[in-house]
Amino acid sequence: MKVGIIGYGRIARKHVEAIKANGDKLIAVCDIDPQRLDLLDEEVLRFSELESFLRQKIKLDLIAICTPSGTHAEIALKCIENGYSVLVEKPMALSISDADAIIAFAKRYGVKVGICHQNRFNSSAQILKNALQNQKLGTISHASIHVRWNRNDAYYKQASWRGTWAMDGGCLMNQCIHGIDFLLYMMDEEVTSVFGQIANRQHPDLEVEDVGMAVIQFRNGAIATIEGTSNVYPKNLEETFYIFGSQGTVKLGGLSLNKIEHWKVNEDERRTCEEMVENEYGNGHRAVYQDMKAAILNNRSPLIDAKEGKKALEVILAIYKSAHEHVPVLFPLRQFSTLDMKENKGIHPTAVVDENVQIGSNTKIWHYTHIQKNAEIGRNCVIGQNVNIGPSVRIHDRVKIQNNVSVYEGVELHSDVFCGPSVVFTNVKKPRTPYPKQSYEKTVVSQGASLGANATIVCPCQIGAWSFVGAGSVVTHDVPDHALVAGNPARQIGWVCECGERLKEDLTCPSCHQSYVRTGKKICKKDQS
Repeated sequence: MKVGIIGYGRIARKHVEAIKANGDKLIAVCDIDPQRLDLLDEEVLRFSELESFLRQKIKLDLIAICTPSGTHAEIALKCIENGYSVLVEKPMALSISDADAIIAFAKRYGVKVGICHQNRFNSSAQILKNALQNQKLGTISHASIHVRWNRNDAYYKQASWRGTWAMDGGCLMNQCIHGIDFLLYMMDEEVTSVFGQIANRQHPDLEVEDVGMAVIQFRNGAIATIEGTSNVYPKNLEETFYIFGSQGTVKLGGLSLNKIEHWKVNEDERRTCEEMVENEYGNGHRAVYQDMKAAILNNRSPLIDAKEGKKALEVILAIYKSAHEHVPVLFPLRQFSTLDMKENKGIHPTAVVDENVQIGSNTKIWHYTHIQKNAEIGRNCVIGQNVNIGPSVRIHDRVKIQNNVSVYEGVELHSDVFCGPSVVFTNVKKPRTPYPKQSYEKTVVSQGASLGANATIVCPCQIGAWSFVGAGSVVTHDVPDHALVAGNPARQIGWVCECGERLKEDLTCPSCHQSYVRTGKKICKKDQS
């Protein structure tokens, strides 16, 4: 297997060890620090810019992403969009919307995405998992994970991104996420709610938590607790996992949950297992790479794919949200990010925001706008004056809605959508005042689409990604990706580039020179066909 690595910091060394141990080949490395690139063997291709790395179209079976946490999602999406399978170090993202985007991109581009939670592959983990799958512990009552580590000021001063909400998160997201993933893997049950508390007790220069605790409720009635901290004096103490069933009690410990410390299971011999590990990273990276290789060769999902990797992220973000709002958080969690822990939302005093509304960080809401109950608005959005956002509407990141727009219940706007002034969405096909509807039609506007001023979108409707609806148009049917439509009723009159320019007859963009090709009744970028 031919592998590339993006980010050649501390954790990348474990990836290189795994690649070599499996007999695979490291072909290329990208890192913005030239001194790190100097450490590579001579035959490895070296790049200091991601765009240059991707432009070369190197034949790679897999790209491992080992950059700072806050860059994982952006880099993963770019690699996937260029047709590469990826292995993403933890955490896969710092927001629910970015995790969902990775899941969607993996499906859209037909590549494999794995998330590096290597402790699942420990021998001790596999012994316990087998016992649980065979119900040897009986009915599970509860479980707990404890990550009691030390991270001093020197650790955080090594890199400016550490200990920030924008690029890292606190001890739960950075140090404890493997343990939380391990807990969820063993419980193997849907989470229904999380209640958490966090604090910063010994790192006053950081904006994030250095201790956190939480209680998780599962669908089957079992509960679990989480304790994570970077405050243990003077060094790492332990990472331990306990699980209690009607027919068994098990405790795992060691630097990376690599040791069975207690095994008392009815009608089962006493188990012992201890893998020798050098540090808290453990020995699981080699097995992670073996699984990724098998997934690529056999066209199956990795054992820890993007959906599986999202689970621990969702729990941690729910702990943050619960601590921030002082309430239990019900699942599924939507539209939350580490950035939402920062108080930087710009809501004008004349705006009305109803109960149970979620608004992402850096989103601006202007004069006399009404956000109705259960609506979800992502990060970095701009909602203009006199806008109405209906109940349960979902608006993703970086959406811009101009003045006097009505977005009614049943509408979903994906990331980077633009709604010009006075755009109207309908949600009932045949409205009658004496006969109110009990449900509403669905309209979805896909990523990057632009809706011109005074456009009306008649439900139900799917507006394609990067399409363009002309001003005053009345859309009564689905619009393909990149289509340019106008009129009443709207009809397709051409194609538009992702940058917004109308394509020439040969499907090239006169502005950015991107080329497109036809695939049936649709078009796509030439390098993605």
